Amino acid sequence: CFDWAAQEKEDMESLSQHGAGGPTWKSQDFGQELSSTDPSLRPSYLIHGLVPLARVNIEYHRILTKDLDTIAFAFSQPLERLWVKFVQGPALMQMVHLGYGWGRLPILDRLELFVSSGNRLALNSFLLTQCPSLLTFKVKDDTFVYYCRDIIPCVPVHLLRAWNIDLKGWSALTFDPTALESTKQLRILRLNMKRSKCCYIPPVDELERSYSIVNGFRPDGPGTGICHA
Repeated sequence: CFDWAAQEKEDMESLSQHGAGGPTWKSQDFGQELSSTDPSLRPSYLIHGLVPLARVNIEYHRILTKDLDTIAFAFSQPLERLWVKFVQGPALMQMVHLGYGWGRLPILDRLELFVSSGNRLALNSFLLTQCPSLLTFKVKDDTFVYYCRDIIPCVPVHLLRAWNIDLKGWSALTFDPTALESTKQLRILRLNMKRSKCCYIPPVDELERSYSIVNGFRPDGPGTGICHA
């Protein structure tokens, strides 16, 4: 439902790249292309600018991946805060991919994403590199069972302004701890998993492979890394 905003942004970017002489844009009313050289046909957003949407709160019973990606792309420049919660029944469990095609969000200072009912929230591993102004970063899902081989750490990033990092589930598993080297302002750090009466532990052989352990020993150092029950 925010395709219009994405189209307006693309038109504005086209106009800035080519100047007033060349580009065209799509008319939302007539489905035809109009030339920027005809002032009488210019859409209002080319005169008054894009909608300066700064804060977005979304709570919905279904996962709206496409709509969220469109919003983040269309309002990437003015967006300051993004809060999203998706609730979906266990019969529709899925991997939720977010953060692709958002572009650079230069003034986004609060990013909070939540999915429940067993869905796994997998963020673009480069997303944080596009959010240099983050102060609060919260991402939570109900990941319980997982395979170490599926964990791809996020790209190392400098979070110079971040003071609150709160991650649960898949985001906690994929968070690159080297990012903490630059978080001089950090005051709150939470990394946890879904609580349950049972604690999930990946198979021992998979843990050994993940930590390069052979026959209970690391090839590059002494001592055992895994205790066998």
